[in-house]
Amino acid sequence: MIYYKNADFNLIPDLKKAKGRFYDNNIYTFDIETTSILYNPETSQYMLYDLTRPPEYYENWEKYGYMYIWQFSINDYVVYGRTWEEFTEFITVLKKVFFGRKIIYIHNAAFEFQHFKHLFDDLQIFARTNHKIITARSDAYNLEFRCSLFLTNMKLDSLQKNYNLPIGKKSGDLDYNQIRHSKTKLTPLELQYCEYDCLVVYELIKKKRAQYGTVEKIPLTQTGELRRECQKMYRNDYAFKGWLQKQLITDVKLLQWLLNAFMGGYVHANAAYANRVLEDIDSYDIASSYPAAQTAELYPISAPFDVSTDFTIDDMLNDDKRLFVSEITFYNIRSTCQSNILSSSKCRDVYHMRSDNGRVRACDRLTVTLTSVDLVSISKFYTWDSYEIIKTVGFFAGYLDKKFIDFIWSLYEGKTALKGIPEYDEIYKQQKQYINACYGMSVTNLITDEVNYNQETKQFDEPIRLTEKTAQEKLDKINSNRNTFLNQVWGIFITAYARKNLFTCMYEIEQRAKQTGYRCGVVYCDTDSIKCFGDVADIFEKYNNTIDEKLKRTADKLGLDYEKTRPKTKNGIQKPLGRYEYEGRYSRFKTLGAKKYLVEENGELHLTLSGVAKSGVSAIKDINDFKKGFVFDYQHSGKKLLYYGENQPDINVVDLNGIPGTLTGKSGICLTPCEYKLGITPEYFAYLEETQNDFRTLHGLENI
Repeated sequence: MIYYKNADFNLIPDLKKAKGRFYDNNIYTFDIETTSILYNPETSQYMLYDLTRPPEYYENWEKYGYMYIWQFSINDYVVYGRTWEEFTEFITVLKKVFFGRKIIYIHNAAFEFQHFKHLFDDLQIFARTNHKIITARSDAYNLEFRCSLFLTNMKLDSLQKNYNLPIGKKSGDLDYNQIRHSKTKLTPLELQYCEYDCLVVYELIKKKRAQYGTVEKIPLTQTGELRRECQKMYRNDYAFKGWLQKQLITDVKLLQWLLNAFMGGYVHANAAYANRVLEDIDSYDIASSYPAAQTAELYPISAPFDVSTDFTIDDMLNDDKRLFVSEITFYNIRSTCQSNILSSSKCRDVYHMRSDNGRVRACDRLTVTLTSVDLVSISKFYTWDSYEIIKTVGFFAGYLDKKFIDFIWSLYEGKTALKGIPEYDEIYKQQKQYINACYGMSVTNLITDEVNYNQETKQFDEPIRLTEKTAQEKLDKINSNRNTFLNQVWGIFITAYARKNLFTCMYEIEQRAKQTGYRCGVVYCDTDSIKCFGDVADIFEKYNNTIDEKLKRTADKLGLDYEKTRPKTKNGIQKPLGRYEYEGRYSRFKTLGAKKYLVEENGELHLTLSGVAKSGVSAIKDINDFKKGFVFDYQHSGKKLLYYGENQPDINVVDLNGIPGTLTGKSGICLTPCEYKLGITPEYFAYLEETQNDFRTLHGLENI
């Protein structure tokens, strides 16, 4: 890596023309290193985050972040500078020396953007939400920043392994909890650390450029890569295009109403067993739950039609040729099982709800929009005094397109067969990404408010809310696009089927529990996984036979190869799609709610806790320590808080070597370590106590 003023710009031009503009096909990457600092404006006192002090100590301190070195690669040639003035000078020279728009990749561009945005007066932003930058373009400097994190959905230190890159990110060579500024002398090891952050991204984009032909043609996101494959598959399939056009929703108000029925995966702990140490808990996982749901089940394949409000819930449940979305008000609805499955956040016009940590236990009145697939489960897990159907829309049901199903099956077959074979590792990882993206792209809502970046203030204003007119225009544009190959309504039913597949076994286990005096039970569920105890293996086997039959029916109906759903691993072990697989037994298990559980397996503890790194388990010495009030300190949480600094002052500081200097930068991000305290809300704690006393399974809850 060389200081930019000593750089040799002897680069061979590689211009490509696209969309009426010349693009530079060389690979450019950018990265920065920063100092996070706490500042007291009244006393001009500054300090680093002191891990020995409690978080409350810093509440009244301003939190700022400043760049002290930037690095920029032109292919594998990396240069650096130390100030934003130097960077501005560099990109000005770059524009003069190299013709054509330069595409510059940044891994997690949201971070760098917050630091450099004040340098530009003409940034045109494409982002999903505020700060989550996908692209940022400046015509004045003829460059376009792109985020490689969106392209990969992976941290920088995961790229080498997952993309078989020749180099990887350096680690441990730069202590971030030190004050550095533009005059701080960096060691050769520290400079190499900075350099490799650019080189890793360069190696990634080099692979992508080889795959897509030019840098400009590389998709912006990981799902965008798969979309392009599917668009290619359907480019000249006019029969498919005609079939799809007949079923697309053309009224945006109707589409938005239908999308009210969309719910994600079910993640929940059974209150009867939460906050307790349990022994001998079995784990069952569905093999590729969403791909199985996409290919084994029926979906809306017709234009929507209105259904009379006299059409009852039973009518919907007994109709095997049509699917429905219905808005229903339930009166005195109440759960009949230990597990409560209806999400309270999806309910409206609610009166006197009793909640189980975000799930409806009972309610005097609520209104909710559900698919007929969801109603199958709701009718098992709940009972009610009466209900009123406000609106129902129906669709004729059928399989998704034959080519799309075969595509998913081929990905699953390849992913399974190639796993663990070194020479096919790259193909395996791509197919694994693609099969996951088959779900992701199917549930992406494309009719959303627009991110609003204010060029004058250099900040994000409130999103530009869609009016009925602008929303309709967006929908019309999507429907008329020759590359459209998805119906947004399908996504609503994908997750509904996946939940139903989970609930089917949950319900059977709960019924057996009632019959056997709770000698078995469901303890915890997460999207495609059930943690349970007791003699229940036959329940999962029964389900597995059902999913096998469904997939066989799909293959027979569409003339596809059923064996693709039953591939073998490199060791000859068959891994059928959609089946529950037994993952083993935990000697001990404890959960405090959704995404909060600790297991003991073969004498080792393993942690799943949203907001804490898995390595944080080292803070726990015994499973009984995993309880309300336990604190994962800074060193174990792996968690950092981001503070967005605006109108930052220049601050005179002394660095780690005793050298004075000035931190400059009008905007930035301050990263502070953060501890994590295990908590249970008072409402949930009271509910646990009530529930567990009712089941006579717990006494003296507060002593656990």
